[in-house]
Amino acid sequence: MKKKLLFLALALVCLLAMTATTLAENSRLNPAARVAAQAAARRMMPQIHLDARRSLARLAPMARLAAAKPAQEKPFDVTNIVLTFDADEAAGSVSLVATMTIKAKADDLAQTEFFVTDLGDFTVEDEAGNPVDFAFQSLYGTQVLVVTLPAPLDNGETVVLKFFNSGIPACVPDDYFGMQFCAVSAEITYFDNSNSWVPAKLAMTYEEYWSGDTQIDYDVTTPPDYVVATTGELTSIDNLNDHWVHHFSDQTGNGIIGLAYARYQTWNAATPAVPALETYIHVGDTTYGQQWADIAGDIVNYYNTIYTPYEYPRNNIVQMVEAFGGGESLGTMTFYVASALNTSPEVYYSEELYSHEIGHSWWALMYRNGDTLSPWLTEGVNEYSALLYSYRVWPAYYVDYYYSFYFHYFQFYVDPSEEVPLTSNDIFTDDSMIYFLTTYEKGAYVMRMLEWLLGKETVLAGMKALGQEFDYAQTQTLYYVDDLQRVMEEASGADLENFFQQWVFSTGYPVYRWAAEFGQDGDQYTVRVRIEQVQEIETVFDLPIEVAVYVGEADEPQVFRVEFEGKVADQTFAFDEKPRGVRVDDAEYIWGDKVPALFGDVEGSNEVDGIDLIYAAWSQGGSILSQNPAEAYNYLGEADFNRDGLTNQADLEGLLANFGKKGTIDE
Repeated sequence: MKKKLLFLALALVCLLAMTATTLAENSRLNPAARVAAQAAARRMMPQIHLDARRSLARLAPMARLAAAKPAQEKPFDVTNIVLTFDADEAAGSVSLVATMTIKAKADDLAQTEFFVTDLGDFTVEDEAGNPVDFAFQSLYGTQVLVVTLPAPLDNGETVVLKFFNSGIPACVPDDYFGMQFCAVSAEITYFDNSNSWVPAKLAMTYEEYWSGDTQIDYDVTTPPDYVVATTGELTSIDNLNDHWVHHFSDQTGNGIIGLAYARYQTWNAATPAVPALETYIHVGDTTYGQQWADIAGDIVNYYNTIYTPYEYPRNNIVQMVEAFGGGESLGTMTFYVASALNTSPEVYYSEELYSHEIGHSWWALMYRNGDTLSPWLTEGVNEYSALLYSYRVWPAYYVDYYYSFYFHYFQFYVDPSEEVPLTSNDIFTDDSMIYFLTTYEKGAYVMRMLEWLLGKETVLAGMKALGQEFDYAQTQTLYYVDDLQRVMEEASGADLENFFQQWVFSTGYPVYRWAAEFGQDGDQYTVRVRIEQVQEIETVFDLPIEVAVYVGEADEPQVFRVEFEGKVADQTFAFDEKPRGVRVDDAEYIWGDKVPALFGDVEGSNEVDGIDLIYAAWSQGGSILSQNPAEAYNYLGEADFNRDGLTNQADLEGLLANFGKKGTIDE
């Protein structure tokens, strides 16, 4: 019998592959849609993982320095930078001069500390051109530039120093910032100053990193007819025949600038939220340039509506070379990997990558995270924002599948012994994938769980209130985990202490084992659903959970919110029409696993039947962690009954053992 069923299932695999959408068009379990979403997420994850690697490389030393920060530190601010940038495209070399105004924040300031990447020829002078003593030293394991001032400064006093830095950039991630933003060629030249060829104040904490406002004016020398894209405002151009000098003024006041120049084509999408929004493409297919400009405008307008108004005069979308990888936001400008802008917006991951990076104008620059041990307050909250936007442009279940994929990827990649809390000293793990999956993906999911618990409008009201209270340009204050908790409590009236303790300051997640029984009482049909938390840890996760019951021929389920008593939720529902299926946490609101007790019930019909068999056979050979597209393609979590990250023969045989059985509740 099993061999006949298996043969039947395999014979129908091709049919399912062609008709999966039709087969599941009235169900949220749409294998074709799930596979498409998973494929998009897989393509996107290496790009965002690269962003996470940069984040980890930049912030981990800062946390280490904060832990070892000496009490006698003499703080200072950099209040003004005048930068000249020139490059020899043929030789691949750069030459920079940074004239910086240093302002003491304490008496008797004799030395200042910076991070800078030495390009090979490095000197420091005072304003009169006299040499200034400097040395590269190791500070708590981080190499820094220590400059001895010409004379000690008292609080409020200033001195002007000139830093000369020239040579051929190595174009590999540096030890402190982990950035790889450098290329000098006839095709394109680009960098950002957190690279940092320009000296940047060595920050011991986020407070220092973000404190103060630095005005930057800079001149960029290029070959004739090259277009320059920067974070700043172009004030004038000197046409000197064999080269042009472009003069810019910084717009953000955050001490971060970025620039790129090439033979760019540009597309403009002026919007109500921002006067100038340009997309720059220099290589590859330019067919979609205007579409991407319009999409960027739509993203800015959306964030402008749900958060506080966009504060900067421009937002440039700038194409890098393909080797750049991923994206990086600098407030008024975002760098993107070349292929993202050469690709149709129908390729979902590019759109998600766009909305994530543009969101950093809010959740990084306009609102600045002050919590050194909580990078998720920037990255996780911003990824949640990106997925909020994605719900506007994709079918809802596609985005739900993204969330599901995020959790299961974490589940199978991160061993419980290696898991770290979102906010903790351990968040800066040496494993960048664990950092990424925790900070970005779990961080986004925590915001989604708040949405489930409090309601979307309440969460957005809290996020807008946070932005209004901590808009850095207006308040010069930073926000912390406690502030996020407080604004959500104020918006909802709920006590969220236990929520934050469980999901932010602790590890672990629930595993929900659920069973259902269908019955009939006279003219009414009943569904009893019992859900038990079976995770090995003692923690009881007290979030309510969604039970969706598909009734009659209705496309959408009837949805119920079920509360737990301890680790068990048990409830019976009555209907006038016959139910055809049950799903727990159908919209993927909760960071946790949901395992049906009926082994083999893929679609939640409470019976193992031919449809389940076809799904399981179709997904044979799927692997959630495989980097081989042929193996990763058809992984279906609902058919991974034994939860080993594979949909294989073991799952199929377990289904066949239960074929024809209906679900019951065994207490």
